[in-house]
Amino acid sequence: MNTNIPELRGFDTGLVLDNLAVIFGRQEPWLTATIAQISELADAIIHDAEHDPDTMYSILLSLLGQMGEDFPLAHHSDGQHISGMEKCLGVYQKLLLYHFLFQKTGNYGVMTSHSPRNLPPSAQGRIAYMKSTLASKAYIRFASEVEGCRATDAHSFVDACEEVQNGLCEYCILPLRTSTDGQLMSFYRLIIKYRLQIVAVYDVHHKTGGHPATTTFGLLRGMGESWDIQDLLDNPFLQQSTPPTLSLLYISEKKNIFGDVLMASECCHVPLTEASTLPLDEVAALLYGQLPDADTSTPANAFVLSFDMGEQLLTPNPNESTMPQAFLMHLMVEASEHLVLGLYPQL
Repeated sequence: MNTNIPELRGFDTGLVLDNLAVIFGRQEPWLTATIAQISELADAIIHDAEHDPDTMYSILLSLLGQMGEDFPLAHHSDGQHISGMEKCLGVYQKLLLYHFLFQKTGNYGVMTSHSPRNLPPSAQGRIAYMKSTLASKAYIRFASEVEGCRATDAHSFVDACEEVQNGLCEYCILPLRTSTDGQLMSFYRLIIKYRLQIVAVYDVHHKTGGHPATTTFGLLRGMGESWDIQDLLDNPFLQQSTPPTLSLLYISEKKNIFGDVLMASECCHVPLTEASTLPLDEVAALLYGQLPDADTSTPANAFVLSFDMGEQLLTPNPNESTMPQAFLMHLMVEASEHLVLGLYPQL
């Protein structure tokens, strides 16, 4: 018994703490065995996939409904509580699997098939933007990081996006937020419509009505029909010292799906830094041409989420934590229909 802790309201606090230690001690072997089995599962997947991204992806998809469903029910009067615990364990198991896959492969290429964009030489390094005093300041900062940079004057923000979509420019510049209005969601609609990807952002400081203000501009490039992790990590701007931000468009079509993303980010120590919404009908029309099938629990919004990925994301050391990469893998496998708007540093 722990006699160094005083009693609290008549209870032997030390005894309670000792009992808790025993309970957690009994759980530790179970957790150790679980981690060992998931590590072996990662080895088996890597062996069967033979560095084939399509096979790797299909194996992971086949495991979606199998991990986390067979936990024995504990004796507890609250069935909903038990169900929630099982769901947490299932998400955690899959995240551990993704963690081991990244750790054992030592690189990212094996995880996804990767088709780099082929741009004509005339488009490479070319940035389209609608010129203004603030946008020109952002262009100068972005241009300092782009080899052989040239500017293309766009008559509108839509024209700038179409220059990228049509392969005439590699990048375009759009305002993303202001210190007075917050997220400029009308520009996120353009990002979704033209399937653009944010690769860097820059804050332009100025004055509005005599008061200090900030407008954040994004540098964006074209994205293919689907996204992959290697495409995100090939972003040359990620070499900056600033920890990158992940921006995600997420449509919660089923009950608790949105919560799974937040649960996964919590398990991977990837904090949510910002959340905004867009009308579901607008976004669905841009992505699918119609509203997705949904039950009565479907919310009337699509969520734009931002996560701080931290310094560990790009570490090449296999002994370091790969949980941020595991979070990316979770999004790719289990939220693949949703859109990653960018993985980018702030310049």
